[in-house]
Amino acid sequence: MPAKPSILLHLTDLHFGWNATDLAATTQRTLSLDSLLQTIKELPAEWKPTIICLSGDIAWVGSAADYQLAKAWLDKLLACCELDYSQVLVAAGNHDIVRQEATYFPRPSTSAEADKALRLPIGRAYQYAFEPFTKFCTDSGILPMHIQETTSYLVGERILDDIRFVTLNSSWYCRDNHDDHQLWLGLPQIQPLVVQGQLEDIEAATTPLTVVLMHHPFDLLRPEEQRTYDKRPNPRDYVAKRSHLILTGHTHARMARPDTVAAGAYHFPGAAAYAGSDHPNGFRLIRLTPEQFTYCAYEYDAGTDSPTWRPAGAVQSVPRQQLRPTLPVAEPEKKKPL
Repeated sequence: MPAKPSILLHLTDLHFGWNATDLAATTQRTLSLDSLLQTIKELPAEWKPTIICLSGDIAWVGSAADYQLAKAWLDKLLACCELDYSQVLVAAGNHDIVRQEATYFPRPSTSAEADKALRLPIGRAYQYAFEPFTKFCTDSGILPMHIQETTSYLVGERILDDIRFVTLNSSWYCRDNHDDHQLWLGLPQIQPLVVQGQLEDIEAATTPLTVVLMHHPFDLLRPEEQRTYDKRPNPRDYVAKRSHLILTGHTHARMARPDTVAAGAYHFPGAAAYAGSDHPNGFRLIRLTPEQFTYCAYEYDAGTDSPTWRPAGAVQSVPRQQLRPTLPVAEPEKKKPL
């Protein structure tokens, strides 16, 4: 755990560029996201974000114009938080890939095909499909992740405030509205992180607090990425046993409490930060201390004459010992009979 409190602001599915030519829709977006900025400004000091995690779908069609809109708003967000882009981490989503380019490489139909296609170094065709996303990251000053002997904005590890962040890419094969259950996370990209000591078993006492960012939750990946067949380990269990928190997006559902994955990581599914004014838009704050992590969520309420973001449920805490779920937890002391 970090020596001093770190507060993660988890945002996902901002969808900049969606309905950009529709004046009414643009107005509704501005009302919502300006209100979000005001909410961040008014947070008490103990909840002021120190790190911003974006788990995908920053853009709508992965274009330069989308990312220009995104950067203009993120500049304001960082000003509210008194941060800069070195304190921003990103994962790519299905709207951050240039889908026209993605149609040129076929989706693997077996794990053997996927493991061959997604081996390192990342193929040029895959990099090209995410070129506007990568350029946005580079031009904004977001620091890259590290994997093997190179850097990348698509997959890798980075240490920030004594926390290990690992970005994984679930969007390599996103191209249409039928992506779900057709996606591969890339076991050949995960295993080198383990070999390099960038993704370690959370049972080890020396493993730093590890946060994984990826866009799709595991249950939307191919079955082979969720369960073990033959002798190939599945990425779901592989990652969950080596991370404490997993932050995802994509589902656009209402804010939900975290659950555990494979008796390992806590999975925080994120609501869309903006998917229309009548949608359950939301964001989450996660406060990390040496003793525990505490989290709270906000949802956008557009149905009033002063649209605003309101807390969604009570503040919840998880004790530090539960960040290592396989370690024994002391039972509460039993009361003596009267």
